[in-house]
Amino acid sequence: MVKEIVDHSVKVDMSWRNFDNIYHVTNTLLIGYQTVLWRVLGKGMGAMEQLLIREFGEMLAELTNHLERRESGLSMIEKHGVEDLETLVRAYLEKLGIARDVKVERLEAIEKYGKLLERFKVEIRDSVFLPTHIVLSKRGIKEFPLSPEGLLIAAVIKRALQHGRGDESVRVKVDAFLPEKEGDPLVVIVEEIHPLKH
Repeated sequence: MVKEIVDHSVKVDMSWRNFDNIYHVTNTLLIGYQTVLWRVLGKGMGAMEQLLIREFGEMLAELTNHLERRESGLSMIEKHGVEDLETLVRAYLEKLGIARDVKVERLEAIEKYGKLLERFKVEIRDSVFLPTHIVLSKRGIKEFPLSPEGLLIAAVIKRALQHGRGDESVRVKVDAFLPEKEGDPLVVIVEEIHPLKH
């Protein structure tokens, strides 16, 4: 599907389009979708998470890999490996023009809901979606399940772990927390879910 998107994009005449306007429309759409879902589903938005990671996040990760393979013959994961997730996550976000000021930290694993969770914390300060973050925060919304950054990061970490282990059964959960005030980062927590060993 991603190859088709890239191939068909040449059919769109971009010469007359204003990228500033497209950028504003994209942020407005995100704010609208997030606000409606928040009002309708409330805490139930988390139920959409796995589906969003699988569809939206995986497609973004695949798009980046496709563009990289076209340019250098290697995917980002093949180029950077899975040992340095900070470099890998930053490379994906930068390649798509989403963010460069990115900090990735591996948190201590915890047990929760009868599962072992290996956790990663990602802080992003210069996201292209910063206007969306600010507006949603001012509306009193604290979490951002539709966060493009969060969905992409979760998909990238999931793919990297699958590639590194040769195991397609890797499951991840993602939560994105909006900045509490201007200047604070978007915080993305990705948890890899393992069954407990007894």
